[in-house]
Amino acid sequence: MLPGTPPQARPGSSCATRLRARVHASARPALLPPKPFTATHSKDNAAAAASLDRLQPPPLREVHLPNPFGPAPGATFAGGPSGRYGCRYSQAIQGEGKDTMAISAETCIEHLERCMASRPENPDSDEGQAWFAEVTGIVGAFNGSLSIPLSVLLPRISSNGDGFFSAIADAQRDSARRQFYMEVLAILTRLKLETNAFVTAQVGRGQVFDYFEEVRQLVTSATSDILFIDPYLNAEFVSRYVPLVPPGVVIRLLTSQGQAAQLAASAGVYMQQHGGSIAVRSMPNQTIHDRHLILDHARVFQSGASFKDGGRHAPTSINEIVDIAPRLIADHGARWSHATVVL
Repeated sequence: MLPGTPPQARPGSSCATRLRARVHASARPALLPPKPFTATHSKDNAAAAASLDRLQPPPLREVHLPNPFGPAPGATFAGGPSGRYGCRYSQAIQGEGKDTMAISAETCIEHLERCMASRPENPDSDEGQAWFAEVTGIVGAFNGSLSIPLSVLLPRISSNGDGFFSAIADAQRDSARRQFYMEVLAILTRLKLETNAFVTAQVGRGQVFDYFEEVRQLVTSATSDILFIDPYLNAEFVSRYVPLVPPGVVIRLLTSQGQAAQLAASAGVYMQQHGGSIAVRSMPNQTIHDRHLILDHARVFQSGASFKDGGRHAPTSINEIVDIAPRLIADHGARWSHATVVL
């Protein structure tokens, strides 16, 4: 037998069995228990701990957003240093903890009301696209966090589709525009609630144009629906205010039976020439007294005089109703449902 040659044994012998067991044992890697993390293995422990730390998610922390409307606590986001779990979004809102206001809430309200009253008829025009950008900038100048939903909608507002997808793109664009209007209305309403800056206009006797201008600003701010409740609406009302309503806004007129016929005739002729959607309904005389204007099923205004001739015969006022607005909207909705359809 040559040196280094493993010993030979007869097949089946006990010696051969022991030899195979030794060879297999030497070829199989030893299954040793891992070294415990003790002070005697500091280098190994440090490397293992670093590897484990890289596999663990970052620790959670809270980021509190400042509330621009008062002392109430703002929203809270949890996240790690890399911006996970919404932390990066909240840091962008805060501006790294500094949420400055370039304009006051009162100034923001003034500019937003001006924009809502002068909204371009064609949102696809250059003037219309600039209007969306201007509103977003006004809100952002007051508080950056409030302008984020508007900024997100801007690309969808101006998007256009081609070919097969044009109809889908148009529907998405119209939906984004409606959402933009509602976001702005929500921001404006909240600012007014916090600053108690609701519409209250006092008009003296003979100041017919001042009254008209106040109502015009309200009418042009509508985005989806206008409901006038007035027992004295007539043909003159249609020619004065209906042309001011933005395109696509549904017009509903609820008046007394004595005025319904001429009101419906004037509204019908207007629709024949200009299109649009005007509905006229009536209720028995003496059952309608208040003069209310409801915009977009959300805001309620009361006029001390009839909308057709406010400020002509006596001093009057226009006031926004807030505390009982939901109840008035529900009550007038029920009235409209049970009223007689005229047009």
